[in-house]
Amino acid sequence: GAVLMRELLDDKAERDAERDAARVFHAELDVDFRETRARCDAAEAAAEYAEELAAETAHAMDEVLRMAQGRIDEARGEIARLEETLAAERAARRSEQAALLEELVEARRALVAADERAGDAA
Repeated sequence: GAVLMRELLDDKAERDAERDAARVFHAELDVDFRETRARCDAAEAAAEYAEELAAETAHAMDEVLRMAQGRIDEARGEIARLEETLAAERAARRSEQAALLEELVEARRALVAADERAGDAA
């Protein structure tokens, strides 16, 4: 009877030890799972933040590019206006030079005619 009792107690102790080991193993698995889950959640939050940051950065770059394009367009408009003004000023100068040249030609003709009349009168 004592041997049987000892074997029963040993079996119970072995079963209790196995159950305790399983509990410890499951508890460790549970802790590992929670830690892994927390790391996944943190990585997911970091990825979402990075996506938001990338979107904000892209939006800001688009805004800067749009502003720069506006300045470029303004500068091109100013250049075109200045080129038109320059062309108009050149045309006006050519017109003035042509008028002065015409006046010189007329004055020269008048001088030649006056010389001829003076020669005729003499």
